[in-house]
Amino acid sequence: MPRPSEPDLGYADSLVLSHQCSVPFENLDCYDLGKVPDTSMGAVFAKVVRDHRGGYCFEINKLFSRLLSECGYRAWPISCSVLHGSDHAEMMLHRATLVEIDGSVYYCDVGIGGPQPAGLVPLDGSRTLLGEHYSVERDDGPWCYLVRHRDDGTCARLVAFLDFPVPDGFFVPFNHYCSTSADSKFTRRRIVNMRTHRGSLSLVGGTLTERCDGRTTVTEYDRCEDLAMMLREKFGIEVQPSDLRVRSPSVIPSHSSSSRILRISSCDRCSRSCWRRGIRTSPM
Repeated sequence: MPRPSEPDLGYADSLVLSHQCSVPFENLDCYDLGKVPDTSMGAVFAKVVRDHRGGYCFEINKLFSRLLSECGYRAWPISCSVLHGSDHAEMMLHRATLVEIDGSVYYCDVGIGGPQPAGLVPLDGSRTLLGEHYSVERDDGPWCYLVRHRDDGTCARLVAFLDFPVPDGFFVPFNHYCSTSADSKFTRRRIVNMRTHRGSLSLVGGTLTERCDGRTTVTEYDRCEDLAMMLREKFGIEVQPSDLRVRSPSVIPSHSSSSRILRISSCDRCSRSCWRRGIRTSPM
């Protein structure tokens, strides 16, 4: 992408979309490798760029914020709560970025691990990005909300956030909590998501859901060799089979008639080798 002489909104949008389609949201460190992600800038850069991995919000939103700054944008980290359909914020366990362009401030997020704007959303308005409409609302207090507007006229608040900058060290205890607590979703199941130019990819546990041109394909994986190969081919993630935890296949959700369901059969040899490595194989 040619870099403009002055940082503008269009170039920032192209950076966001390119990142979402090339760097996956993933929690393999927390779930499979059982370690706290190193969120120092050098470690995150090496993990994503050199080692062909992704990360979660404390990693990839931090790295992307640095990219914006290096491109001449004024960007700063903010503390957020992912709402999951709730109307109120609970624990502030998400990191996002605000960006100032030509006197306006925009919400920016490449690390939410689910539906997210394919560009920047102004704090004082709304935008339609790749056919999806988003806005930012404020309440009577300090809270701002990223809102997704559906085609049927309904809407949902995705993220609650405070619009003032916080220091980088603010996120250290939250990174530790998310990667170690038994109550954290990141230690309970594998989550890997990425936007594609024709849809999306989502791996939850051993279930891969591919959405492409309006069609959905679901594939179950319970062999670590197959998982590692799929992660490399679909997400560009380089990981060894011995690094992955093998569990029984999750229950396949119901899908519309346009869906196809595939199943990768289990492998006794793989399960036995995982027991030797001390990897749990209890049901998800």
